[in-house]
Amino acid sequence: MDLDHSSKHIYLATHSPKLLSMINVPLKNIGVINDSSHKVKSLNFESAIKELNLKLPISNFCNYEKAFYDETQIEHHIKEMCYRNFLEALFAKKIYFCEGLNDRSFLNKYLQDNNLFYDDYFIFPTFGKHLMPLFAILFKNLGGYNISLLFDTDNIMKDSKINKVLQSLNLHYYNFSPNIEKELKYLGKKSDVVGFVDFLSNNGNLPQSKYNL
Repeated sequence: MDLDHSSKHIYLATHSPKLLSMINVPLKNIGVINDSSHKVKSLNFESAIKELNLKLPISNFCNYEKAFYDETQIEHHIKEMCYRNFLEALFAKKIYFCEGLNDRSFLNKYLQDNNLFYDDYFIFPTFGKHLMPLFAILFKNLGGYNISLLFDTDNIMKDSKINKVLQSLNLHYYNFSPNIEKELKYLGKKSDVVGFVDFLSNNGNLPQSKYNL
């Protein structure tokens, strides 16, 4: 950090997302080496945003969702809202993208039930479904990651384009219909995360053959 105030060019090689998170480095300056080619890959937000602008009704999104699809604001919002998650995902071999807390609880149980809990993975909640296509395409375009998506169908008319984009990415995915709580027949409040965890633990194993994640 002291050297950063000088006129020197600094190169830092690390296996630690926590170390990287201590330095306020521009995301465009992060180079990823994650496969046997040893090629240094850059995060191409511009390409991912342009691709999705042709496929999604971004103009109908709320302001916070639109901001992630703005090339001039996306880095700021990632650093404000999910910087640690983003960096942890960069260092993982397997990434599970999901919408929120109940999905993450489901994935934790799914991984335990199928002897996958100790694999090298990271669960990345995207704060709803509208941001999942952007993160999924960004990491897919980097290459070298095994990616799975977990999302709700929700309102078929309203969310059909987002669902279709997620289903068309040639990634593993499971699409709950109409949402995770109703498909699993959870009768408690959606906001009762502890109740949902208790429900999962008392509801038998989650078969890998069904969810294919």
